[in-house]
Amino acid sequence: MASNQIQDPGFAKTVIYIVKHDERGAMGIIINRPRNKVSLAEISEMMGWEELSTNETQLDVFYGGPVESRRSFFLHSSDVLLETSFIVDQGVAFTTDPGLLKSITQGQGPKNHIFALGYAGWLPNQLETEIARGSWLTQKADLLSLFSNEPEKIWGILVGKRIFRL
Repeated sequence: MASNQIQDPGFAKTVIYIVKHDERGAMGIIINRPRNKVSLAEISEMMGWEELSTNETQLDVFYGGPVESRRSFFLHSSDVLLETSFIVDQGVAFTTDPGLLKSITQGQGPKNHIFALGYAGWLPNQLETEIARGSWLTQKADLLSLFSNEPEKIWGILVGKRIFRL
C-alpha cells in the first residue's frame, strides 16, 4: 500500500495487490479505486470486444493502474478458473480472458472478483527500491480486504492496523 510519501494522485493512498513479482519486474492491481458501474454492453464497446450481451447488467469497474488502461484484468476468488487463469495465492486467482466477464454476468463467475482496467507495473528492482525508500508499505493480503464491499476504506483500515501493531 502507498505510504503517505506518495503524493502522485494516481497512486496516493492506493492499495495494490501484487500479482507477479520476479526478476523482470512487478505487476499489481489497485484494489481500492472503484470508478463506477458500467453496463456489459458499454464495456464490450469500450474494449472493442464482440458484444457479449445486450442486457444492461451493471458491473463495478476499478482503476487497476495506469499501464494498459484499456485492457481488462480480473482478480478473483479461485472457486472459478478458466484455462488461462493462474493462482496467485491461496484462494486468489488472476485472469485476463474476457470469457470470465461473460461467466460473471451469467451468474456462473467466481464468488468474489475485481474487474479492473489497467495495472500498476515496475521495472526490475524498481519496486524494491521504492519500498526501501519508504514509498510503499507491505503486508500480507487478506481476503476480506481484497474483496471488500467498501474498497474506498481499505487504505485507511490497513494503515490503521499497521500503526496499531507498532
